[in-house]
Amino acid sequence: MNTAVLFLIFNRPDTTERVLESIRKARPERLYVACDGPRRRHASDYNDVLRTRAVVEQGTDWACHLQTRFLQENLGCARAVASAIDWFFEQEEEGIILEDDCLPDPSFFRFCEELLQRYRADPSIGHIGGNTFFPGAKKMEKSYYASRLNHIWGWATWRRAWKHYDHTMHQWTEFRNSSKLMHIAGSRKSRRHWHYHFNSAFRDHIDSWDYRWTFACWKNELVSLLPKKNLVANIGFDTRATHTTGTTTGNPAAKADSLEFPLQHPPNIKIYEVADRFVQEQYFSRLPGPRRRLKQFLKTLIPSH
Repeated sequence: MNTAVLFLIFNRPDTTERVLESIRKARPERLYVACDGPRRRHASDYNDVLRTRAVVEQGTDWACHLQTRFLQENLGCARAVASAIDWFFEQEEEGIILEDDCLPDPSFFRFCEELLQRYRADPSIGHIGGNTFFPGAKKMEKSYYASRLNHIWGWATWRRAWKHYDHTMHQWTEFRNSSKLMHIAGSRKSRRHWHYHFNSAFRDHIDSWDYRWTFACWKNELVSLLPKKNLVANIGFDTRATHTTGTTTGNPAAKADSLEFPLQHPPNIKIYEVADRFVQEQYFSRLPGPRRRLKQFLKTLIPSH
């Protein structure tokens, strides 16, 4: 595979090994691996992080150019991931991004590579996702559809799109006070969901880079392309996860399917409103409970590193 891959790891050697095996089968010519430093308040982190890094160093046994970014100090999820993607795109024009709990079907890599090439010069396309949360998409004739939702459990993008990422979200207040958020969210419940999470990211109440990336895409009207079948399984639902600490119950990406080739491309890029409305209402229309909101706030007072 000619497309470069950025592999984001941390302290889970078991899931890291499984995802690395899927990357090994794709055999990218260039592999970038980034790992945050261990957290001081978590006694097991030091050994777990070392073991996880060793999995990559020992398991990258095909002919590829391997570059690593192993931090000594812990930056936290938001800054560690965002700065790793910055580092990746300082060296690559485009690429695929996988975290250590995102297990892709082999067709995911080919799907991303083909769409990266096809839409390379189209500034309206900002994100290629490996997930679909809309079950009706399987019945589509075409292989993928356009969405406003940029799922990040296995994805790809270009340097030209990532340049819109702004950790400070300095345009959030302007965006919040406009009609754009309501237009995209589609309902008051979804609007409250996104308002809460965007505002929490803006105020650093949650340690998250993905809401900032979604905001960058929405603010700059970037379209996402999502496959008709789910191509990446999230295998990280456990207590070690930063965000997916629950069970796989209700997880729309619990299983990965395979996509058929050659791809059937849509004749034009138009948002699949039915799919977006379903996913917004099903998965993005709720607020965290009071305990979780309090826990998120307390984390801002007691740094994990």
